[in-house]
Amino acid sequence: MKKRICGLILILLLLTGLIVGSIGFGLAEPRSSLGHIVFHVGYSIPASRPSFLSLYQWAIKKGEGGYFPSSVDQFLINRLWECEGTAEFDAIIDFHIRQNSSRWGDAPAEAHETLRIQIIVSIIPRLDNMTHYEAVSAMVLMESLRRGEPIHKGGFSGLHTWNHSRDSMILDQNKFSLAKQKFAEWWASERLTPKQKMMIDPLSATEFKIYDGP
Repeated sequence: MKKRICGLILILLLLTGLIVGSIGFGLAEPRSSLGHIVFHVGYSIPASRPSFLSLYQWAIKKGEGGYFPSSVDQFLINRLWECEGTAEFDAIIDFHIRQNSSRWGDAPAEAHETLRIQIIVSIIPRLDNMTHYEAVSAMVLMESLRRGEPIHKGGFSGLHTWNHSRDSMILDQNKFSLAKQKFAEWWASERLTPKQKMMIDPLSATEFKIYDGP
């Protein structure tokens, strides 16, 4: 009897190790078939989707330098049609914001204009609660959504100033605040419809410019 129990325990430990190892490999290799399965299994539990996205983002940063499959990108953007107004909706958007323009995919900018507008509506009121890094990335993402064109490895000129003591460029807080203000004013206009707003560059009357990278 004891031998049987020990044998069952050993089998359970081996199976647990195999499952954990498979999950680890799937997260570290998101483009593999196993990685595809691990993502969709992990994302299948509605209540934990925001937490899973954070774990997934951490894993791809460690294993793939932050890059993730285009199939996952498209899947997440398609999910937005089903979960507007939920924590999952904001979590998907925040996932893309944290990726920044050097690692996000084409799916957000290539989505239907209606969905691109919904994403902007989600971002605008949350800009002030984001870190400086996230807010800059969010403004670049909104410009990409406004244009309906992907901005890859893009940048935001005019926000930084030279710090002589550090001998490097640093974020100018006044300019940073002004840029956020311009985006807020752009979307707050009650005279224009969302579609009309999408045709206006919120930074047109400023020294700032969002540009596409090489």
